[in-house]
Amino acid sequence: MNLTGNSIVAGRDVPGTGEAWRGVAAATGEPMGPNLRDASPDHVARAAELAAAAARDYRT
Repeated sequence: MNLTGNSIVAGRDVPGTGEAWRGVAAATGEPMGPNLRDASPDHVARAAELAAAAARDYRT
């Protein structure tokens, strides 16, 4: 998997919103990976809807 810094919603690469930020390595404090942005409220809601629908299919 190639890290892009985007979220994945419904199997699609979705750019985030807001100011870019970077993760840091806990051991060294060095920045790592691509720039990240927060998922929008709409993207979070859509991901939650899809997860709930998928969970219904796997309940016993």
